[in-house]
Order: sequence, then C-alpha cells, then structure tokens
Amino acid sequence: MSKFFKDALTVTIGNSSAQLISVLTIPVITRIYSPEEYGAYNLFLALVMFFLPISSWRYNAALMLPRNNARAFSLFIISLIAVVSTVIMCVIGLQLAEKLNIFPEIWAEKDMSLILWIIPIVILINGIGQIGLFWCTRIGQFRTIAVSRVYETLFDRVIAVVVGVMGGLSWGLYVGRLIGSVAYTVSVLRGSFKNKARIPLRIIKKKYLLMVAERYKSFPKYSTWSFFVDGLSRHGPLIIMAYYYSPALIGFYALAVQILGMPMVFIGDALSNVFLKQAVKFKEDKKNLQKLVYIIIKMAIYFLLPMILVLLSRGSDLFSVVFGAKWSVAGELIGVLSIAIISMFLHRVLGCLFEVYEHLKTRLAFDALLFVSRLIAAFLVSSHGFSIYVLVLVLALLNLIIYLLAIIYLFRLIGFRLVQLKKIAIDCSFYLLPIFVVFLVDVYYLNNNLLAVFIWFVALLCSSYIIYSKERKLFMEIR
Repeated sequence: MSKFFKDALTVTIGNSSAQLISVLTIPVITRIYSPEEYGAYNLFLALVMFFLPISSWRYNAALMLPRNNARAFSLFIISLIAVVSTVIMCVIGLQLAEKLNIFPEIWAEKDMSLILWIIPIVILINGIGQIGLFWCTRIGQFRTIAVSRVYETLFDRVIAVVVGVMGGLSWGLYVGRLIGSVAYTVSVLRGSFKNKARIPLRIIKKKYLLMVAERYKSFPKYSTWSFFVDGLSRHGPLIIMAYYYSPALIGFYALAVQILGMPMVFIGDALSNVFLKQAVKFKEDKKNLQKLVYIIIKMAIYFLLPMILVLLSRGSDLFSVVFGAKWSVAGELIGVLSIAIISMFLHRVLGCLFEVYEHLKTRLAFDALLFVSRLIAAFLVSSHGFSIYVLVLVLALLNLIIYLLAIIYLFRLIGFRLVQLKKIAIDCSFYLLPIFVVFLVDVYYLNNNLLAVFIWFVALLCSSYIIYSKERKLFMEIR
C-alpha cells in the first residue's frame, strides 16, 4: 500500500471513530434536547465556526511550505499571536453586539447572554489546536491527528448527554463543546512536539518573525479574506434564518446540515489533510497529481451518489426512525440539500490546490461569489416569507453551481482534462446502475417501507461488489 493511502487510512480511521461516536450519540441528543434548544446551540456554533478558520489569519496554512524548520516554527509563533489578537477583537465585538442588542430573539428567549462569553474561549482553544494540526501534518504525525479527533468528539458528546440526562438542559451542549475543544488541543500540541528535528530558537526573534510574516503576507491578505467570506457563506444563512424562522426550524435545518456534513469530516478532511502533503510533493509533477485527482473524483461519486439517492427517496422516514418522529422535517430538508454534496466534497478535498499554487486571489473571488449569492438569497427568500424548503433548495443549487466552477478552475490549474470526466461518468453509470433502478422504483411504485429497505440493501450490495471487482486495482495504483 502506498504511503499516501497509509496516511489517509490512519486519519480516516480516527475520523471514522470520532464520527461513529457522534453518530451513536446524535439519536440520544435529539431525544434529550428539543429542536428549539438544538437551534439555539447551532446559532452559537455558527458564530464559533465562522471565526475559527480565520483566527490565525491563515498563517497556519503556510506551515507546510517552508523547507527549513526555523521558518516553519516562526510561522507557528506568528499564528499563535494572530489567534490571541483575534480573540481580543472577538471579545470587543461581542460586548458591542450585546450593548446594541442585535442578536436574534432566539438568544433572548433562551437567556443566552452568559453563553456568549464561551465563544471567545472556544475560539482561543480550538485556534491553538488548529495550528498544532498543521504542524502535525507537516511532520507526518497523522496518528496524533486521528487520536485527537476521537478525544474531541468523545468528550463533547458524552458530556452533552450526561449533563442533559442530569437535567442541565441546553447547557450540556455548550459544556461538552468546551471540554471537547480542550481535549483536542492538548492532544494535538503533545503530538506537535514529538518531532526530533532541531529548531534554532536563537534566530526566532522579533525581526525574524516580521521577515517571515512579510514573506507569507499573502495568506492573511488573501486567504484570510477568502475564508472570511467562505465562513459567512456557510454560516451567514443560518444566522439570517434565525431572524425569520422559528427556533424549531433552525434546529431542523441545523440537524440536516450536520448529518449531511458527516461525509466531509468522515472522509473529506482525512483526504484533504493527506492530499495537501501530496499536492506539495507533486507540485511540479502534475501527471501524478492528475492521477490522484482522478481517483479522488471516482471515490467521491461511488460513495456519495448512492447516499444522495437514498436521502431523496427515504430521508424523512430515516430521520423519524433514527432521531425521533419530531425530526422528520429535517429528513425532508436533507434530501434537498444533498444534491450539492459531491461538488462540496470535491471542493473541500481539492481546495488546498489554491494555496499550494498560491492562487489565493482566485479562491477569494470564488468564495466571495458564493458568499454574496448565499447571503442575498437567504435574505430575499426569508424576508419575503417563502417556506424554508424553498430557501434550502436555492442554497443547494448555488452550492452546486459555484463549487463546480471552482473545481473546473482547479482542473485547468493542474492540467486535468475535462474529457476524463466522460470516462468517469460512463463507469459510474454502469457500476451504480442497480442503485439508479431501485431509486426510480422506490419513488414511483414502493409504498411498503420494509420491502423498500430490503431492495435498497440488495442494490447497494450489488453496486459495492461491482465497484470492488472493477476498481480495486485503480485505488491501489498511486505509489
């Protein structure tokens, strides 16, 4: 097995274990907490996840690029300084927001003023952990990354369940998130300093730090703004929705987005972390890079397309059974959102190519387009009284179109010919034919849920066997 797939497998196992914990506890959490409480928590989470990716001003992303450890460690220190600065600005911003009383009613109704102050604490802790993550990637500590993900999810979910069962109401969700962040960061930092390479600390002084910061100034100048608008495009719609839709609908939407995002974390982040290292290695060897991209595209389609079809036909029923009858609306929403999942997944994995080739302005342009279009769509659809189903459909279509455009740009950047997609489409259509047939039969003819489950199982089994038989060698070819 190639080193790429060994590293990917290590991180995937860690992410898989973390997601397994999350998956097993979500049905418990949805029975402990109401959709209203879940909606309030996800508004808090949206603010955290908006600030977190830009907390280090993206200097952390530059950690992979320097060849010498002194410069890389300087970026580590610069990233820490940036995180502290971001947290200070966040505290000032929250104070102003609270004084001006600009938060949605959902916050006032749940008496969440104290919870506001957990936001900068979580950003500080996770921001430091994020820097450690990139250092671990640089030194090849993929096992540390995997174990840290497990710690984070285990503490987060278990504490949320225990506090909720003990009568802590929605506070359990916030306490779990805080302690999970601490566990993750401590684990990552321990792994970050396992590298035995000698770092000449004597040259890491103010003048040297300023020189390094200047050398990689394109990251805060362009990449930070790119992730800023990306964060607004991802989390801005939910914040806008909080002003126009009930807390329960926010909870339904948040659960649908969370479940749909699991493949991103389950496989996408694992592939992204390892693909970044390979992309740097093959930066000048585009033939190998194209081959790797070809395999990733096939993997994405084989894994995600069956999931899309299942969710479109049986999403509501699945959510009612797994999460409780009160969450069936979330199952309907996830079916609509799923139409864009393949393009989102590929963009998440391949998006690091913008930074590897330092096309940061272009990434910023795509993110700005997505940001503006999503926010405008969310505001117009919500403020004009359309149902949440219409809003979700519009957002999904925007994701699909804009992410596809960004992926096509990346294809051209590495010389990946679009004609290769024709072969992928033909292979996938043939190998997934049983699933397409069952989807059509289910939509138009099946009313018996038990029979539908059996037929879907057989179709998935058949397609899995065909893919394993035909494509096993392909996935093992990269050396």
